[in-house]
Amino acid sequence: MSTLLLSLVLSASAGASPAAAPVEVPLTFRTFREWDVSLPAEQFLPLGNLLPLFGTDGLAVGVGEGGLSFDRDGDGTFDATVADTDPEHPTRLLTFRLNTDAGVRDFAVRAANQGRWVFAPAGAVEGRIGKTRFLVFDQNGNGRFDDYGQDAMIVGRGKAAGFLSRTVVVDGALKSFSIEPDGSAALISDFAGETGKLDLGVDLETRAKLRSVVLIDEATQNSFELSASLVSEGGLDLPVGKYTLHSGELVLGKSHATLATGRAGAIEVTSGSTTSLAWGGPVKAEFAYQRSGGQLQVGPSDITYFGRAGEQYSDFMPLGSSPQFVVKDRATGETLVDFVFPGNC
Repeated sequence: MSTLLLSLVLSASAGASPAAAPVEVPLTFRTFREWDVSLPAEQFLPLGNLLPLFGTDGLAVGVGEGGLSFDRDGDGTFDATVADTDPEHPTRLLTFRLNTDAGVRDFAVRAANQGRWVFAPAGAVEGRIGKTRFLVFDQNGNGRFDDYGQDAMIVGRGKAAGFLSRTVVVDGALKSFSIEPDGSAALISDFAGETGKLDLGVDLETRAKLRSVVLIDEATQNSFELSASLVSEGGLDLPVGKYTLHSGELVLGKSHATLATGRAGAIEVTSGSTTSLAWGGPVKAEFAYQRSGGQLQVGPSDITYFGRAGEQYSDFMPLGSSPQFVVKDRATGETLVDFVFPGNC
């Protein structure tokens, strides 16, 4: 006991300030009646005999020709039905208010009949600390909100999510983040690890707007959506680690493209230094083709684009300003054919 007391006295006399106590933030469920969120790995999952909802053994589901039936109170009798979807309304919003051991809980999913019934999240648990709002989504659909690197989260006012992360940026400062499995509360404290700066905007060449840019370090379970920070001079403080450029979306007018890792290597953030990345344009294209009657047949969907860092772009739809494609003989360098896509491709 005396040794411990001496240690505390010495620390105080050296002028060290005690770490701030973690802050517990209560969370409430928010239903998105109009789904306008971009998740980093969204997928519709098969809906079987049980719908995973935390605090239940799984909500019993009956699949029939006319739609879905649910046992909402767990008494063994189906007491709610949802009619089958139709072409004009392919996705249905399903909301639930259930009595669980933790009290009354709200849930929401989107359901669709794609030959078989599937579901995806239609809501998130929401909280706020300081001026920063955050949302956590059960992206992998297992009924839990604490699957780091698999579930999703939005920190701030945007609509684009990264993966659920052990570290978040709150009011410009790095914070350690944890969440209860049932999504009832989050625990936030000052981040105490080593940091470096990442500047993704200084050497980016693009005319498009980046709607989302998601990085993830699977080893540390840290993930950040950085589209709003690309204009920050000098970069953003992040925990040290090796980050993968996971996904994103670019928009230019009515056109858009999706971003994937492709051949891009890891982005290493090291302690006390600034890391930058040369990415974006100029973009190189690779395409698949078919030979037919001495002609090459190529369509816009056959082409894959790679940026300077090896990142992959897809879903480009050329509109009036198609790039020019040239096919040359490998041995002689002679141009065999060149082409562009018409403006209505």
